[in-house]
Amino acid sequence: MDAFFDKFSRIPAIQKIGGMLLICLLLVVAYYMMGYNPKIEKQEKLANRIADLESSLEEKKKMVGDLSQYKREVEQLNQDLQKAIKLLPNRSEIPTLLQKISSLAQKSGLEILTFQPKPEVPQDFYAKVPVGLRLIGSYNEITNFFDAVGKLSRIVNIDNFNFAPSSANKMESSKKRLMTNCVATTFRFIPQPDPPAKKKK
Repeated sequence: MDAFFDKFSRIPAIQKIGGMLLICLLLVVAYYMMGYNPKIEKQEKLANRIADLESSLEEKKKMVGDLSQYKREVEQLNQDLQKAIKLLPNRSEIPTLLQKISSLAQKSGLEILTFQPKPEVPQDFYAKVPVGLRLIGSYNEITNFFDAVGKLSRIVNIDNFNFAPSSANKMESSKKRLMTNCVATTFRFIPQPDPPAKKKK
């Protein structure tokens, strides 16, 4: 033991200081690696976990807010659908609607040459109900008729129309009469069948 201290006392002071500093450095590194660093990593993991949870919470809050908005939009769409369905006559109302169109043509001063209902054209939840019309009258009478049809409570579209001078024009007549071919199309709501009830096991 005395020999160890004797050898130690012979070591230069600068080497003793360097050795002590090296030992202290090794102790600090060992403490950092074995004690401090794992705690820092654990804190970082916890901080990341907290950030993820906060982000998830904000996302879920936003989803809850969006869900309320979606519910309001769905409710509004259902109300719009009900309004649209009210504008589509059912099968029993079609003859009355066609009679109204014919009556409007006569009230506008038009002569009806052809009033020909055509086969229905089924679509998704409604069917097109076209009627071929051939009318004779002045330009103003025809536009008045189109305007009156547009003001009906039910949806009626006038398309595929063309004008040609009527052979019924007389030289002494003060107003030119036109022959008009067109298609008046209304739409009928097709009731959807109820989904079949699930059989109980």
